Amino acid sequence: MTRENFDIAKDILADIDSLKNIKSEYENRHWVAFYGAVEKCQPISDGMLRDDLEKFIDVEIAKLEEKFEKL
Repeated sequence: MTRENFDIAKDILADIDSLKNIKSEYENRHWVAFYGAVEKCQPISDGMLRDDLEKFIDVEIAKLEEKFEKL
């Protein structure tokens, strides 16, 4: 494995961990929000948005895990 591939793999694993942490918050019914530069805390309270975000996270984890396996 090249150093470049190692760095890419490390970044992919960090992204997977971040997404899994967010997913864990959902599964434990904790509060989820985005943190922005202008408006610091932006909670997600709408049910449809929360559901869509959860689906997005699952899809992204699967894509990143597949990309990692290809490395």
